Amino acid sequence: MFKTLRPALTLCIALLQLEAHATCSREDVDHYLDKGFNPDQITVLCQPTVAPSTGQQTNQSTAIPSHATLTDVLTQSLDVKNLSVSDTHIYYTHRHCLAFGAKTQQGTTKQFCPMFDYTIALENLEIVSIKKKKLFTKEKVMTLKTQVSKQLSNGDTYKQLKQKLIDQYIAEEDTVQIPLHADAPLKKLTEELSREQDTTGQKS
Repeated sequence: MFKTLRPALTLCIALLQLEAHATCSREDVDHYLDKGFNPDQITVLCQPTVAPSTGQQTNQSTAIPSHATLTDVLTQSLDVKNLSVSDTHIYYTHRHCLAFGAKTQQGTTKQFCPMFDYTIALENLEIVSIKKKKLFTKEKVMTLKTQVSKQLSNGDTYKQLKQKLIDQYIAEEDTVQIPLHADAPLKKLTEELSREQDTTGQKS
């Protein structure tokens, strides 16, 4: 009986191909008929597959892991070296200057600037402030409140007074100041840090 329907069914599938991009050729229809499929089954088999909308494809193809997005924003924002980001921490290297000795008549003090490696916890991170580093400059500094680990990055040794100041700075484990580029995207930076802090808190 199916063979008697072959011409009509083949014509039907051909029309589907023209109007809806059916996935079966006439040879496919003949093959299914020879295998014993009925017309309803063949019609279902030959229906075109609906592709996801352009918007869905775009969303899937542009999805980026959150820490990758944060890395991109931090790279644009932080004026530091050797920056990297994990799911739980931010890592970077920066030269931090410490004052020592008595003030001069001009009100300045001597400084020395060791290089430190920093490890910043994302969990419970709080942005305390973002402000200009000095008056009448574009340089900004961001103060974070979180768990902070610091250590000398180059293994240098210092005399007793300087080493004492270094040890005091390293002991400050709950806040850190990070220099920012003058053109840092501050709104995006605060949004990404807040999002990461929330995400990290949920994982813990």
